[in-house]
Amino acid sequence: MKRFAMLVLSAAMAAGITGSASAAPKDQQSTQRKVAQGGTIKAMPMGGMKGMKGGMGMMMTPDARKLRKHVDAVKVKAAKNGRYDCCIGPSCDFCATHMGSCSCAKGVASGMGNCRECKGGWEAGQGDVPGKTKADVRKMKTVGM
Repeated sequence: MKRFAMLVLSAAMAAGITGSASAAPKDQQSTQRKVAQGGTIKAMPMGGMKGMKGGMGMMMTPDARKLRKHVDAVKVKAAKNGRYDCCIGPSCDFCATHMGSCSCAKGVASGMGNCRECKGGWEAGQGDVPGKTKADVRKMKTVGM
């Protein structure tokens, strides 16, 4: 089964991606939504919805909400086309903003490395590649722009 990046539910809805899904439970980090093409997106609240708080509980400005919505839409579009496969959850923004795609999961799985945001995600315990550990990722190079 093809792995898709961790994405924000609000971005999927904003991009018009629909599918069969039940009502979201309180713990949205474990919620899974079906993409029109049959793939799975794990929804992670990141402050993209109006009125929500951003990272660290700070209120998002209108400009920040607009930027979050755009970055999330880039991730959804890339994931739908099979070009966003992040190695952490929630997925990184670095690859979306710098390349419009992400192959960090493949990089970690093959031992080639990942982007600097993903490297930090692994250090924070957010790694999401079966069979790889934080210690494995520490030994890999960081791919940068």
